Parts: sequence; structure tokens; C-alpha cells
Amino acid sequence: MLKHSELPESYHDSAYLDRLHFYIPGWEVDTIRGEIFSSGYGFVVDYIAEVLKSMRNRDYSYRYQRYFTLGSDISTRDGIHKTFSGLMKLLYPHEQASAEEIEEILRFAIEGRKRVKDQILRLDDTMVAVKFGYQSLAGEWTAVTTLDEDEYPGHYHRGRRGAAGEDEEPADPVGPTPDAAGSEAAVVPVPVKEELFQGQRDFVENQRGISFETLLMPYLRARLSSCRTCEA
Repeated sequence: MLKHSELPESYHDSAYLDRLHFYIPGWEVDTIRGEIFSSGYGFVVDYIAEVLKSMRNRDYSYRYQRYFTLGSDISTRDGIHKTFSGLMKLLYPHEQASAEEIEEILRFAIEGRKRVKDQILRLDDTMVAVKFGYQSLAGEWTAVTTLDEDEYPGHYHRGRRGAAGEDEEPADPVGPTPDAAGSEAAVVPVPVKEELFQGQRDFVENQRGISFETLLMPYLRARLSSCRTCEA
């Protein structure tokens, strides 16, 4: 999707896009199915519409400041405040949200705005990149990235100045030795033992490419190789 998906030309206007506060990529939205709908009690549409209308004048924009501050690069016109305020009204209208719940909403609001800004940078490289993230009152900085940016940086940052090309071949980690320079002798790479990860891995919702094979097989192969060495 990242490699082939492009915005229609009618949207190639950085000034217009900069007025969008937030967007969610379509591939993160589940297909609507019958089992998704509630089978219990709910609000009548007219009633909930009146509730939302009555809350329009309430401002929850700065409720996160009891626990966090935004990065200095983020301006008030970036729309994060409005998104955060809207989510607070929907999820915690009573304002009784914990620091962890507020952090989740704030991060979501920042991520959606970051997607808009990153799209603008793909179209207009004269725009200044923004360092999206937030800081706790203890001074701990948390950078906000998107899942597709972390998994496919070559496709996500395509078209930007200094970004690696998506078809660029990786450099040879071994390379020719000084004695073999100019000769036709093939360079035989030295086999490198794979270092297995030790510790805890964290995965997020909608993350791709995770399976038992990719997670466990390297350790099973290493264990099998070790047993064979002991038998020998």
C-alpha cells in the first residue's frame, strides 16, 4: 500500500492539506461486518446528537498538560489540541481519565497529525519537518512514529531529500580486500553467527509480518545446531 498508494492530484496542495488535523489510513480500518454492531441498548441518534451539540463549547484541549507537554516544534495550529479535545469528550466526558488513558489519546492525536505533515513533506520538500512527540513532567521524551513508518521506512519516506531509494541495493558489508583490488578473484564473505535477541518484544495493533515462524524458528534452529554439536 505504501509503495503504490498515492494521493489524487486534486489533493496535491500543501496549503490545503495543512488544514487537515488528522487522518486514518484506510488499511487500518476494519471492514464493516454484521457482528461489529451492538446487540444491546444504545442511544437514539437524535439524543446523542443533542449531547454532542451541547458539548461543542466545552474545551478539553489542555487536559493533558497535567501530565505531558508537546514538543516545541508543534504549533497550536497543528490541530492536535482539537483532536485530543474531541476524543476526550467522546471517551471521558466526565474528565476522570488516568495518566495512561490520557497518554493513549494524546499519542493517537499526534500520530494522526503527523501523517498529514508527512504527506505534505512528500509533496513539498520546502516545508520544514516537525519533531512529533511529547514529554512527561519528569522530562522523559517520547517520540511518536507511525507503525508503517517503523516497518517500511524506505517506502514511507520516499521522495524526501536524503531519504534512501526504495530500490537501492544494500552495500556489501565485506567488500574487496586491498590485496585483491583489481584482481578477478572472488571475495568470499566470512560467515557471521546470527545474534539472537534476548529480552521482551512489544508488538502493536495492526503490525504485519509477525508469525510463530519468524519469532521462534531462529531459536529452534540454534538449539538444534547446538544439540548436533554436542553429539559430534
